[in-house]
Amino acid sequence: MYDVGFEQILQNCDIAIYLYQFLNFSDQLRLSRVNRQLQNIFEQLIWKEKYQTMTITEDEDGNYVVMGAIRTSPLILEYDEFREFIDAYAHNVRELCVKDLRALEIQDVMWEFPNLVKLQYERVQMPMTHLTWLSRKCRNLEELQLLRCSYGTAWNVEIGKMPSVKLLAKIRKLKRLSVQNSGNHNITFEIFQQVVRRLKLEEFKFDNFIQAEVYKAPKPRKPGVQLKELDIEVSLDPEKWLPRAYAMFLANFEHLQTLTIYFTYRVQGVNEAALLALARTCRNLETMKISCSNFHNIQDFHLPPNLKELTLHRCKNLSCDNLRQLLCNAQSQISKFTSTDTRYEGQLPELDISPSIEILNIDSVSSIKFRSLHHLKELTWYDDCPSPYILASSGNSLKSCISLQSLHIKSGIMPMEWIAKLENLHTLSIEESMPYFDWSYFTTLLRHPTLRNLSVEDQRYRSLLCERSDPPAEEIVTQLTSLKISLPTFRKALDFWLDLLETNVQLTLTCNHFIHFEEFLHQLLDNENFPSNLRNIEIWDIPLNCSKLRRSFDHMMNKFMFDVSFIRSEYKFDGDLYCLRLQR
Repeated sequence: MYDVGFEQILQNCDIAIYLYQFLNFSDQLRLSRVNRQLQNIFEQLIWKEKYQTMTITEDEDGNYVVMGAIRTSPLILEYDEFREFIDAYAHNVRELCVKDLRALEIQDVMWEFPNLVKLQYERVQMPMTHLTWLSRKCRNLEELQLLRCSYGTAWNVEIGKMPSVKLLAKIRKLKRLSVQNSGNHNITFEIFQQVVRRLKLEEFKFDNFIQAEVYKAPKPRKPGVQLKELDIEVSLDPEKWLPRAYAMFLANFEHLQTLTIYFTYRVQGVNEAALLALARTCRNLETMKISCSNFHNIQDFHLPPNLKELTLHRCKNLSCDNLRQLLCNAQSQISKFTSTDTRYEGQLPELDISPSIEILNIDSVSSIKFRSLHHLKELTWYDDCPSPYILASSGNSLKSCISLQSLHIKSGIMPMEWIAKLENLHTLSIEESMPYFDWSYFTTLLRHPTLRNLSVEDQRYRSLLCERSDPPAEEIVTQLTSLKISLPTFRKALDFWLDLLETNVQLTLTCNHFIHFEEFLHQLLDNENFPSNLRNIEIWDIPLNCSKLRRSFDHMMNKFMFDVSFIRSEYKFDGDLYCLRLQR
């Protein structure tokens, strides 16, 4: 307990800040709870994270690891420290993610979070009584995600094995539920109906296959399902359902706005009757993704009347005529069409794209097949043409793309004269090695008058060198605000990029694949062309002061590596995280 005299000393803001600097986080937290002024100093000047979004897991030593909205600088807390921390911040938390905790630990973590709106459990072992606890304590919960969770060491948390839907029904505000275990499990039509009707969900996602009802006619129920988003695996072939059960099941689709559906491989596939049933039922559907589905003898690809976005992913047995129906229907309202890992049988002629389509991405068809592109705002380009001269002679340039704002080159060639004529181009990304891409091509892109975001991410451009015949960087005035390149490209022409940053103050430069970097970081900071007014650099989203790095490099790096030790394992496949960012 602090005496009165010491409390009066602490009223001085400068003294309080000075004292905070000598304390670890746990002691800082305790000091902040002495009085309101110390709390304000701590929250506004020392530790600004509010923890409205929080992630909790544990490290190899059994300590709790806590992260806020920014996924860097985690707190590593022992049990008693963790309890004090939760006591101080639990009332702030709106969204909570809990990962990799065992049954006993989850009881320690999950006490009062009075304002919790979204809860995600991932690989968590829950006691059998935990859903009862949630129904009592999390009355304001609107979204619950149970991802690869289990009851103790017994069985997985699955829709068909949930102890009681009644418990979740007590969470009156629950609108969104996701239960996923990546298992090959089935649930009955009756269980599905019980979940969506008793819980009155707006969004429901799960990875169980819904069995068609063929034996028992369900009792009629009053309408009341208001599902707006659904993610399911099911057969919609009417011949595999009892007629009354089929009608009741389709009634769940009437208010859908977003649907992700897997027409399972376990049955013959998707036929026209299933597509027609969706088209007639889903009058409000705006976004649909059909994934991992096997189509069967589709003559007419029926679509819901108000569909705006359609995605086909890893689908089989579609024809080029089906693709023509989807892309060339003048009556269609589709504004975004995406097709990935999906092949189309037959010979595809050149296609005049429907004027409603503004975003187009088809990875199995050469983009030179498309015509009438003046309405496009975003295009993902795929091409197998061996030469820019052959491509130019094909007559298909992007001259007609007067509205194009975003261009993503995934494969093939893009003549510079085509890009130069895109007068509204705002974003350009080149993700794979493009033949005939040289330094002159790169510097021409830098001068594009409307381009604001440029990304050249493929590491195979490591041999790209600055040619002496090109003008120096200080003579290049670019309109870019964001430039993303690979680390090898940055290192090969380091002086050029630093001069470009110095000349163009609005520019942010990002280097991907920035993992083994300590030696290069020394070289970067010591470079005479390093912008003098660049106070901080960001590595993996953590800002580092340039002056402090120069003065105490080893100390700063040791602290940095400690901060990101958890991040490195948790986000090891996140390419957007492992980057160096230079910006004013």
